[in-house]
Amino acid sequence: MATRAQIEAGLKPAPPSLEQLELLVQFARNRDSKADLKLSAAEREKSEASAGLAAAIAARDHFIANDPSRLL
Repeated sequence: MATRAQIEAGLKPAPPSLEQLELLVQFARNRDSKADLKLSAAEREKSEASAGLAAAIAARDHFIANDPSRLL
């Protein structure tokens, strides 16, 4: 693969070698894996936040249902 300087100088880049192509594929797969991990973490945080919200709503509803002042 050509460097930026070679391209800017007007040199025709050589086609990439098989090794270079394999490295590019590996790099792309690693980047995709990292993106998947970030997405999984975000989904887990969202799920935990939803569970926390549900617990807070249940606690509020329980408090309201058992509030002795509402019986007066």
